[in-house]
Amino acid sequence: MPKSKVTLALVLSIIVCLTACENETRVSKIDPTKVGKLNSEGVVFSLPETVVVTEVPLTKTDSSPGTFSDWTEFFYPELTKDDYVTEEKTAFKIGAPTFTTRGQTDPHNVYLAHIKAKQFETKTLLLEFNDDGIIAKTDASSKDESIDIITSGIKTVASIAAPLLPIGAGGAAVGENKGTTMKIAVAGKDDETYFREHLSPRALALYEALSQTTKDDLRDNFGYRFLIYVTQISQNNDNDAAGIEFFLTLNEKQWKIVKGLPKDAAPCSPLPRTPGAGAPPAPAAGTPNCVANNLLVKLTRAMQAYNKIHGLRLKRQDYLNEVTQPQVNNSANLEFRLKELDNQITSLEQTYFLGTSAETSATAKFEFKPDNSAPASLSHNFFTYAAGGPKPGICVVPGESAGVFKAMWPKKLKGVCRSTPVNFEGGDFRDLKGLAQELNQGGAAGADPVTAYLFTRIPTAAPPLDTSTALKRDALTKAMVLDLNNILAGPRLDTVGSFAGVKLSSATLDLINTPGGVPAGAVPKLNRLLLEDADPEYFYRLASWTAKSVDLNVDDAPPGMSQTVKSAQLKEDGKRGFPYRVAPLTVARLLDDGTEKGRSDVRIAQFGPVQTLPAGLGGRRSGYTITYYDASGAIKTFNMSADALIQKQNISDLTDAATTLRDAESARLKRETDLLKAKKDKLDAEKALQDAQKQAQPTPAPSPQ
Repeated sequence: MPKSKVTLALVLSIIVCLTACENETRVSKIDPTKVGKLNSEGVVFSLPETVVVTEVPLTKTDSSPGTFSDWTEFFYPELTKDDYVTEEKTAFKIGAPTFTTRGQTDPHNVYLAHIKAKQFETKTLLLEFNDDGIIAKTDASSKDESIDIITSGIKTVASIAAPLLPIGAGGAAVGENKGTTMKIAVAGKDDETYFREHLSPRALALYEALSQTTKDDLRDNFGYRFLIYVTQISQNNDNDAAGIEFFLTLNEKQWKIVKGLPKDAAPCSPLPRTPGAGAPPAPAAGTPNCVANNLLVKLTRAMQAYNKIHGLRLKRQDYLNEVTQPQVNNSANLEFRLKELDNQITSLEQTYFLGTSAETSATAKFEFKPDNSAPASLSHNFFTYAAGGPKPGICVVPGESAGVFKAMWPKKLKGVCRSTPVNFEGGDFRDLKGLAQELNQGGAAGADPVTAYLFTRIPTAAPPLDTSTALKRDALTKAMVLDLNNILAGPRLDTVGSFAGVKLSSATLDLINTPGGVPAGAVPKLNRLLLEDADPEYFYRLASWTAKSVDLNVDDAPPGMSQTVKSAQLKEDGKRGFPYRVAPLTVARLLDDGTEKGRSDVRIAQFGPVQTLPAGLGGRRSGYTITYYDASGAIKTFNMSADALIQKQNISDLTDAATTLRDAESARLKRETDLLKAKKDKLDAEKALQDAQKQAQPTPAPSPQ
């Protein structure tokens, strides 16, 4: 084959060879079962698996009623039971949760990024990780320099070897008011006239403006003895007290409260008479009975407390009405005095009527890694708690599991849950002492019907019941638990006449009205509810401290891109580059005893497939930058670039090399032609010389015959 054709074929072979040269950034998955099979020639990293982080606000509220809470709506008719504390209790509540996610190392997706470059390769690799070794960002580039080296080498070799052919080719406490002792003596006057004479002009005007029905209600429910006593309170407190005017201006709601109060067995007593004045007139036939005397005593004390508050309110109004000289700046002093008065008023109102509440707040934090390999792995119990009872709070938190569940909760909010579903236990007694005192009177005439019935059903406790020492309280508690549980067993208490007047709760009514009748197995629960309805001041309600469960549920991956990619099972042949997740979006829910407290969209890495980029992008220079979502391993940003394998410069180098070789070949042929021509000229000259020499020689004579 001619040398020129060989040279051309060699150059073309080099180009074809170079088109097969590629750069690559190769990543290998580490298989822990193949020990010692993979060389450590790179950087180890991991894709994340997602952990759902749930923060749950917790609140424990200790509430104490005011001293005269039973009279709150009488003195503050604008309020309802939702506006003040009605009983001593402690409540535990779950707030609205917040959800976030974080990534943790996935032991099933650990990789090795190879950093060793080839002989003619320029490689750069930037990897960013978090503390767990989870990849956050990669910036990889690789340039295969072999084609540049080869083409420039060809050019150099050609220029050197051309002449040397052939060539080759790389609150405060209530005090007693002064002068409130009842001192009434009536001589020759009826009770109403005597009452009128003790009224101030303003109060008398209010009284005269009342209807006769209202006047009769005042007389029949309170009696003139009580009303005159209230009048004296006003007079002995320099009219700072609400006094009689308060009772003369009662509204409809207040009268409803008064008429609903328990009554004595007789009408209100008339005023006492002076000696010799004769006996007081007897009440008219049909006169309603007076409010129970013990309640009037309590009302008197509550009135004293209310008068303190009323007096402070009047003083506050006086401060606001003060006239200050224009040149005196008294606003700061006034503000201070008003603030002091407001604090005193609030303290007294809470101490005597509204009650107080103290909150203890904290936040519990839980971490859970859901797994959709089995339905049970999509949910997890966070804790159980008691909303009420003797010690509300968190009762049980499941044990932690590394990488799956972690709990951080305030131990100061630890509580106690019931251990039995229906039966009584020691913690069920709200007021054991009060219960014992009432049961001790159960055998007396006129005892409460329910108390009288229970008195006959407590043989173990055996009245009289004694709570004077801790030892006796413990013994009584055990005996009462035994007796009460025997009562729960039957018969049904709603069939006992003693419970006929008990106001039943909705839970009790629902059970009684069960279609088909109350099942035999539900009788203990029914009896428990009836006892709670009859004596709520002595027993904690069953539902208040029965354990409630707080759980996290995560929905499985819904249809979407992740499921489509997973179902497609995309082929990933050849050497592979960096991996990434196709993480689906799903929903996490927090359930409080089955009731949803909050939800949030979450993206779960382990619910989706893992895909990989190719190790090489097909060019001689390639690079890409990937930014990952930390919690899911999904691609946040992807930026790539690749240069053509053969560049213009490479063609120029090859063209220059070919031109150089061609020119060298031409020069060689020209030299050979010139050399052959010179040889020919030499031969021609030698022949001409020989011919000339032959012609110059004489012709010899012919020899004789």
